Amino acid sequence: MPKPELLTCSNCSAPLHPTPGNAWVTCAYCGAVTAVAPPAAVPRVASPTSPGPFGPTQLTAKRSNGVVTGIVVTAGIIIFSLLFALPALFRTTWSGILQEWYSRSCLVDANGDGVLDIAGMGGAPGSERWRLQVIDGATGRRLWAGDTYTYKARIVCLPPRFFGVDDTDFRLHLFPARTPDAPMVVALQDHVSQVGLGKDCVRIAEDNRQEQVISLVGNHVDRCNADLVENQGVGEYQSRIDNNVELAVQGARYAVSHRSPGTPFIIASKSKDGRPLWTANLPFVPTDDGVRLVATPDMLVVWGADPSRTEYATMIGLDVNTGNTRYAVTQNSHWSSHFVTNFLYNGRYVVVGWGYGLHAYDPNTGERVWHIGGR
Repeated sequence: MPKPELLTCSNCSAPLHPTPGNAWVTCAYCGAVTAVAPPAAVPRVASPTSPGPFGPTQLTAKRSNGVVTGIVVTAGIIIFSLLFALPALFRTTWSGILQEWYSRSCLVDANGDGVLDIAGMGGAPGSERWRLQVIDGATGRRLWAGDTYTYKARIVCLPPRFFGVDDTDFRLHLFPARTPDAPMVVALQDHVSQVGLGKDCVRIAEDNRQEQVISLVGNHVDRCNADLVENQGVGEYQSRIDNNVELAVQGARYAVSHRSPGTPFIIASKSKDGRPLWTANLPFVPTDDGVRLVATPDMLVVWGADPSRTEYATMIGLDVNTGNTRYAVTQNSHWSSHFVTNFLYNGRYVVVGWGYGLHAYDPNTGERVWHIGGR
């Protein structure tokens, strides 16, 4: 490498020691300022192993940045699309994600297909206002959706022609099952306790022990030839029991009780005209919410539980002629023994409300056919 050229002051010839990169130098001897040209830059030779300005490292970084940008843009488009698609999905598929069933259910004839449909209220988890719904009893699809009501509103059942909502404002909204868009609104003095449906009238008993009659054809009526029944959903709705319950179907009487004292194993029986026909001692006990039963033309269906795991309900099918157990299907959710709101037969399926869901079962096999919600 050549030696650097010695620089001297132009005024007094004193040696100068310029600082690299500085274009002006002050002489330490006489104070004169001398302009100095900056030294020529020495070219830097890149190492064979070092990446240049477009070497592999920088190209990879540029390529990675492009991929990340593409992913972010694509994700944004997907999220933006879902924000518009999800409401439509929930409108068209009631059994979609985040939908639950909360109220008791009424069996109504909404479409005349020979299978009774289900009226009640549901919504998203945690919602304090629930939407009135009519569900196709054959498929589980939503047939109709009405207004939302506070969770304190009560369902009123007048099967199979009418259902209603006893709202917190002491008004009864009464819906015809075939034309629910045209409800009647009736002022109440208190909440509904008992109801009766006549040919052209409705009889209502209220909590204050007052009664009133509602005409369904527009004329004034003073009396309604209808028996009052407790508003429990439908006439054969079985509420929670502690000891026994009976069900009369086509002249036969079915009953379930449980053994006492000791482990409360379920005992089912059938009688007719006061004559016992069969008794079945089952290796099951009531669930945490009690026992339920319903009769179909071929099966007596009982809702119980294995005594070693009572949080999982078991659907038990007994032959109505012999009392023999045809099947015992245990549910796969520990919510199945909780919040059991109804246990109904709609002419084709046993429809059970449990765990904030609505579940339809084939009574001949115990297989679940469709469901809405359920935890």
